[in-house]
Amino acid sequence: MIEKSRLWILSSIGLLVLLMACFNFVNLTTAQALQRAKEVGVRKTLGGGKTTLIRQFLSETALVVFGAVSIGTVLTWAASPVLSRISALPENAPFFANPLLWCFLGGLALIVTFLSGFYPALVMAGFSPVRALKNEISNGKTGGATVRKGLVVIQFAIAQALIIGTIISLQQMNFIQDIDLGFKDDLVYIFQMQNTPSTRTKFSTLKTEIQQVPGVESMTFSNLPPASRGSWQTSFSVVRGTNPQPFNTSYLFCDEDFQKTFGVELLAGKWFGPSDTTTGYIINETLMRKVGITSPEAAVGQELRLESDPWYPIVGVVKDFHSKPLQAGFEPLTIGSYNTLYVGASVKISPQNMSATLAGIKKVFDDTYPEQIFSGVFFDESIARFYAAEERFSQTCKGFALLAVLISCLGLFGLAAHAAQRRTKEIGVRKVLGATVASITGLLAKDFLRLVLLAVILASPPAWYFMQQWLANFEYHVEIRWWIFAVAGVAALLVAFLTVSFQSVKAALMNPVKSL
Repeated sequence: MIEKSRLWILSSIGLLVLLMACFNFVNLTTAQALQRAKEVGVRKTLGGGKTTLIRQFLSETALVVFGAVSIGTVLTWAASPVLSRISALPENAPFFANPLLWCFLGGLALIVTFLSGFYPALVMAGFSPVRALKNEISNGKTGGATVRKGLVVIQFAIAQALIIGTIISLQQMNFIQDIDLGFKDDLVYIFQMQNTPSTRTKFSTLKTEIQQVPGVESMTFSNLPPASRGSWQTSFSVVRGTNPQPFNTSYLFCDEDFQKTFGVELLAGKWFGPSDTTTGYIINETLMRKVGITSPEAAVGQELRLESDPWYPIVGVVKDFHSKPLQAGFEPLTIGSYNTLYVGASVKISPQNMSATLAGIKKVFDDTYPEQIFSGVFFDESIARFYAAEERFSQTCKGFALLAVLISCLGLFGLAAHAAQRRTKEIGVRKVLGATVASITGLLAKDFLRLVLLAVILASPPAWYFMQQWLANFEYHVEIRWWIFAVAGVAALLVAFLTVSFQSVKAALMNPVKSL
């Protein structure tokens, strides 16, 4: 469900970025419509109807969109190896052999053509031929400054929301990497083995010989390592004669060296000794609190039963550690020993000469179980895989945010150039009357900066809401602080100012004699 939700989010962001590109095309086309006013006048004078002109302008837009789709398809094909690293894309997938993909691209091209081209075509086809030939078409008749300003606000609002989302997602990823899991995951090497009556008889031999490999500090067997994607759960009872608890407990079965290998903190009691079967249970703080026991010391000595198994005493209480990924938070956990369920081993190694240590572990395993294939991985790498999807999501958001800012700046750059060109004579008059470069730059930039500021204000509430929903997937997450919106807003205003200032300064430095 989470993966499907994430897919919908990324698809929506992609469509929003595409919509921004359409807005850019509409803005720039309508802003430059004056340059084609005489062409429209001539065509209408020669008998061209409004419908014919609309078809012509839409055809021109369709050619641009077709070229963009073609280039985009080639770039996607060329970048597919890179995309597979940041997104869960299967390698060598025959995407372009799928007829549905081509139907989707064709339909998308038609929709983009209509969204980008219909309004500018309608505006230009509506020019009066007499006024067009007399060059009397004003800027207000070429699509409306209000429409262009509205599209600029929407563009920057989308870009601003993506910037805010990127900052928050990066914060969350950093928080996950730095959080205390409650156990030591560094330099722990894990691997799996089959558990059958015949293989089980060699567990002791395997452990003894691996512990003799130079560089190995300790080793433990278990049914699951900490922070595993899955979990084993069951009903349980505490204190004889009471009903089963209204909630389940996760259970972890391991041997006597689990605490030493992972550095789990024992709050009260002791860890169980060597045994192939359960002789006592260890529980975590969460289970202790949920069953109403007041302290770790009070829990030691009480009895616990899993399902209809025999009653065994609680011999210890451990500090909460993450037995599942961080999205789930702490769960009630019961720990015992039962070698029938061991399917994995974890080996704590020293940092010196690790390659030789790992080779020695593999050799012992191959000698003990020649019929099995050895496959080991460092535990911290295994944990990192749990959050790979969120990391890819964060990186993809970063890419979309950069693309959105780039598209917005390109549109703003074009509109600023058009505004500077349209006000060339005004700038010349102001310079003759003593206006400075700074004042002219401020004059041209302030209108655009007001639009960007409005976009920042409009984008902040929905960005806060959607990121709050995303963070709700994590039991432990960062808080959304006000400064995130302030930083994103200042960054947007700064980028917009630099974009507009380039054209503004260029216009302000122009010789007023040429301008006039």
